Amino acid sequence: MDDYEKLRQILDKHLAGAPPSKKLDQILKILHPFMPYVTEELWARLGEQGPARAQVLALSEWPSLSGLVDAT
Repeated sequence: MDDYEKLRQILDKHLAGAPPSKKLDQILKILHPFMPYVTEELWARLGEQGPARAQVLALSEWPSLSGLVDAT
């Protein structure tokens, strides 16, 4: 199994049952260090149409990694 499949399975397990907006928020937070301008723009635009954003993406809380890493 390649790394992409492993990551996809982990994210599917971690975000199972979450609404699509929460999944997108988590993805934007993870991508932010690599694509800061694009993700900030998407964060602001999605905040106009969905739930209001209290702060910019750069200051938001980083997603929790608990349960993502196996203790082996």
